[in-house]
Amino acid sequence: MRSRLILAALMPAVVLAASPGVEQARQLYQQTEYLPALDLLKKVPSPDVEALLLTGQTYYGLGNYSQATEVLERAARLAPNDADVQVWLGRAWGRRAESSAVWNQLRYAGRAHEAFERAVALDPQNRTALADLFEFYIEAPGIAGGGLDKAAKLVPRMTAVDAAWGERAQARIDEARNDFNSA
Repeated sequence: MRSRLILAALMPAVVLAASPGVEQARQLYQQTEYLPALDLLKKVPSPDVEALLLTGQTYYGLGNYSQATEVLERAARLAPNDADVQVWLGRAWGRRAESSAVWNQLRYAGRAHEAFERAVALDPQNRTALADLFEFYIEAPGIAGGGLDKAAKLVPRMTAVDAAWGERAQARIDEARNDFNSA
């Protein structure tokens, strides 16, 4: 019984001890020192969502989209209602689709689409999620879930967040449609 109390008293110290490593890794990540950041993150004994998200972002920064999706999928399972995790998961799947063999591209693009849609559903005012979903719609072919009509449906939501942003989005759609007078 006494050993359990001592162990329980030490648990917050263990958790706090891991946080400085994650914070130091975040600073390295922000300086684009991805490999040293990854080394620190690999030493985190029981990574939480924050550590997994940062690890996924670091793999993404290194261009290792396969590892990024694997780690970000773990983060998404731990925090299924975290829009930021979904945004990064969508980005990783999108890059993985762009850089993979033809036979995998459609499947990976579909996963990117699902993640972006989920991010916007979780946080409808999240500019990053809206912007990434908009970009997906503009860039992805219709067979992968993209399309200018879908992008156009996002414009009112974007305008509600920021009127100028919505106007720029509409101009981008008009340009993609070769409607240069409206653009």
